Amino acid sequence: MILKRRYFFPFIWIGLLSYASLSPSKNVPDFSFIPHFDKFVHFCMYFGLAFLLIPALLKNKKYINAYWFAFIISILSGSLFELIQTYFTTSRTGSIYDEIANATGALFGIFAYQILFKNKRMESIIFKIE
Repeated sequence: MILKRRYFFPFIWIGLLSYASLSPSKNVPDFSFIPHFDKFVHFCMYFGLAFLLIPALLKNKKYINAYWFAFIISILSGSLFELIQTYFTTSRTGSIYDEIANATGALFGIFAYQILFKNKRMESIIFKIE
């Protein structure tokens, strides 16, 4: 079975997010000269996660609301990565401020999806939603 585009994008994004969250800190570029740049990165990563999860969840009618479910998945995955960084890595630390940036990014990703894809035809072309 071929992995449909609406499932492919979030799958790849979660892989990239996992790599970025769990790689040793020596592999992370140093942007310390830009204050709170890491919060911007967290915001963007979870913006993308929520944005890409929505089309995969919209097709599945079992879920009451794909937008809330995408938000919950984003929050839980962000929390999980922060906990893993805190307790299972030696060079990374979790932060409640990172989690706030994750949640804010996810929320804005959902708003952006709703604004950008009011046109259902465009959504079906990009994500192959029938």
